[in-house]
Amino acid sequence: MTTFTVHDLGTPGLKGILSIIHSFPLPEVCKVFSFSGVFGTGAFAVGTDVAFDTASGNFTKYNAGLTD
Repeated sequence: MTTFTVHDLGTPGLKGILSIIHSFPLPEVCKVFSFSGVFGTGAFAVGTDVAFDTASGNFTKYNAGLTD
């Protein structure tokens, strides 16, 4: 899993996180990639989770969420 975190994303207090998960240790033989991300503050957040199957070329999972 690879995770990127950005603090003060454009404005103080806004934070962004992106995670990439793959099913094999080597990306060139990876069959499924899962991307998830969230950005927000202590009072508000928006997030998403998407999985992509490279063998079929289809999105196998997609979710989104919002909280306040």
